[in-house]
Amino acid sequence: MKRPSKPNPATPDLLDRRVMLRVREVSDLCGIPPATIYSYVTQGKLPAVRVGSSIRIPAAAIRDLVA
Repeated sequence: MKRPSKPNPATPDLLDRRVMLRVREVSDLCGIPPATIYSYVTQGKLPAVRVGSSIRIPAAAIRDLVA
């Protein structure tokens, strides 16, 4: 039996609830493809922290990006 899909947690109030966001969450919030988010991180346009093998982006940086 197939598991029900998880609801999309990337809502605007996510920035108020979380300190760090995953690339997919940033992508969903901003309407930007994940590849572009990774590119911004690589170019230094968007600050990020590596946690294990994943990249987390500070919610404050996203507020600045969309403001």
